[in-house]
Amino acid sequence: MTHSQAVVPGPSVVAVVTRTLSSGLVPGLVMTAGLVTGDFVLIVLVTQGLAIAATQITALFTLLQYMGSGYLIWLAVQLFRAQPTSLKIEGSVAPSRLSDFAGGLAITLSDPKALLFYASFLPAYIELDQASWADVAGLMGAALLAVGGSKVAYVYTAHWARRLFDRVRVRRWINRMAGLAMLATAALLLFK
Repeated sequence: MTHSQAVVPGPSVVAVVTRTLSSGLVPGLVMTAGLVTGDFVLIVLVTQGLAIAATQITALFTLLQYMGSGYLIWLAVQLFRAQPTSLKIEGSVAPSRLSDFAGGLAITLSDPKALLFYASFLPAYIELDQASWADVAGLMGAALLAVGGSKVAYVYTAHWARRLFDRVRVRRWINRMAGLAMLATAALLLFK
């Protein structure tokens, strides 16, 4: 994924920003790790010649879309139900780190456009039928820098913004807006 495509706000950016605003820095970073891991999986699929097979398995993509959307809807409901507190008290919406990671992974893996991007982009840089594991590692490093770097920048920006809004009344508004953003992201995953 080129750096500019990784920076353009889409479902993954909305998800990490919303997660960071609602629960803090670490959950946003963990979700980013899940997003990047999803890109790693796609790179391996494409470089190992499985892109065609993976595009044939539409049921898997559909299941992943529903799982990712379901997770985001669950987060939205939790945000709407959360009693706003000072941001200095952590845990208004605190799923496990595993669920943060899995949410990020599901967002990337449920996006067939990401697989198609890698399947069309990577052949311009390497011979896929001759890709070595060193090539794969290099591609993963590039994805880590482009995707991970841009998402971490969004997470830190959201964390900074979160600290600005340390009032209960503003928190209630942030929870509602974050919940709406999660619902919108779920709709994007379901209806793209």
